[in-house]
Amino acid sequence: SCSEETDLRQLLTRFIKRARPDDQALMEQDDGRYPAHTADQLCNHHLYPCIGVLALYIAEDPSVLAMHYMRGMMSALIFNRWPKKALFIGLGGGTVVKFLMRACPDCRVDAVEIRGQVIRLAPDYFALPRNHPGARIIHSDGGEFLLGRRHEAGYDHIFIDAFDEDGPAAAVTSRDFLLACRRALTEGGVLTFDLWTHPDSGYERYRDLIGSVFEGVFLELVQEDTEDNDLVFA
Repeated sequence: SCSEETDLRQLLTRFIKRARPDDQALMEQDDGRYPAHTADQLCNHHLYPCIGVLALYIAEDPSVLAMHYMRGMMSALIFNRWPKKALFIGLGGGTVVKFLMRACPDCRVDAVEIRGQVIRLAPDYFALPRNHPGARIIHSDGGEFLLGRRHEAGYDHIFIDAFDEDGPAAAVTSRDFLLACRRALTEGGVLTFDLWTHPDSGYERYRDLIGSVFEGVFLELVQEDTEDNDLVFA
């Protein structure tokens, strides 16, 4: 409805702020370590041998969506504004998890992350709540979690944001995995998939596979040319 779209637009706008020089950024280096840097250092992150930025934390409000693609991911709420249950494959700093918990306080959240160090760092550096009654942080491979049916079905939203140095993690790009996502969604549920768009990332192949599994019911959110991430909703 128009009123819900206006509400969501206001919500997203309120959570968009520019990073300050002393805000925290978590980066993944080639050696597998996750040192925290300031946002000022992040502006020059090409100096670091890193795979990518996992999260950017706005100190004054941990729920702020400081990175463009995160705002795009949360625009999935346009299609299902008041979810009761959501699944995240890939935790990072927990920014989108925190946003959803604040925007939809009645939603139960499962977040699956394969890297134990990321899970340990998120509460200390990015204000991810510990032992929140509405959230489960699960140390597991996302593909195994869904394919092994280690979950209760009935997610209104599934968000996939899982990468390695070559692009989307292999565990989340198979037809079997996408079929498992579809089975785990409620009627009217939405899959949101974050994909890289740079050359050799396989973007078109993954997009077409998602479209095939969801029988053509999908939408691309193409971001600015300066961004390396586009999103597919299905």
